[in-house]
Amino acid sequence: MLARSTTVSHPVGTSLVTPLLVPSFSSKGFGLRERGPAEVARLLNISREQLTESMLISAYDLHHGHLSRPRSALTDVTFVDSGGYETSDYQDLSATFAHDTKPLEWDENKLMDIYDKWPTYIPAVFVSLDRRGSVARQADQAYGLLKRYPNHLHALLIKPRTQRHRFISVADVAASTQSIGQFHILGVTEKELGNSMIERMDNISRIRLALDDADLRRLPIHIFGGLDPITVPLYFIAGAEIFDGLTWLRFGYQDGAALYRQNSAVRQYGVHHSDDQVKILTLRENLIQLSQLTMQMRRFVTEGDFSKLTPNSEPLQQAYELLVTRNPRVKSPRKVA
Repeated sequence: MLARSTTVSHPVGTSLVTPLLVPSFSSKGFGLRERGPAEVARLLNISREQLTESMLISAYDLHHGHLSRPRSALTDVTFVDSGGYETSDYQDLSATFAHDTKPLEWDENKLMDIYDKWPTYIPAVFVSLDRRGSVARQADQAYGLLKRYPNHLHALLIKPRTQRHRFISVADVAASTQSIGQFHILGVTEKELGNSMIERMDNISRIRLALDDADLRRLPIHIFGGLDPITVPLYFIAGAEIFDGLTWLRFGYQDGAALYRQNSAVRQYGVHHSDDQVKILTLRENLIQLSQLTMQMRRFVTEGDFSKLTPNSEPLQQAYELLVTRNPRVKSPRKVA
């Protein structure tokens, strides 16, 4: 079975257990203020009491003061992204429109300043800086940067070979497993995996199998940008284990789907709440939904039973059966009871 649970030991003594759903925070698309804290800081403050296992923040936002540098751990592990999302024109699939990107200054030295000053006592996963070129070259450059930080985990984020390429090369990934094996986590962005859901699932499965063939079975795949109640289990049954994204800040999770936030709130809470109250209620409910989905996925690993992935058991099983027809190395699933 491609779906799995992995325990990754952190150098400070704690552990990262997959499947892991990582709530993300970013200034991109959420507005800045001339006075007072950025919206991303407000969202983090609203959510902080319910954050437990993990979260993702950007080194770019820390450097430019959109978020305060942490003095204590809010979660068991903090993913610190390298700022590529905030400084690029890249829009994830959950974005409702293309955000105008006018990034402030950002470079490797500024990233290193954040990583250099990150407290040893706050367990973190440091993500590599966005690079282009062959996968082996990206890995070598990333390792040259991240080996400076032995007290934290390292994630290699693979990008397409050139700016002209829309998608990563799965064949190049499969041919570069020796270089990839230097890292604790392999990251890919959802949008750069393919042009349809089944194509992305197929490419995840092929990457997962290539890692297994290279004796890297316990190196988890992290999907950057995919965090909602349908895409997460689809990518999970294809072999990915860690998921982060901003969808939970944009929509309301209800009945196994991501809905327009105001509509979701009306169905759950009625029409009498203010927009600010709706935002607070929805974010907190979304975190509860992500926790419940995590438990479902962990039970699925143990039992291999699609009926555990409610309420989307049947479409998930149908998607997996289609994956089996595309990739003969993927085993047929159990039937929904």
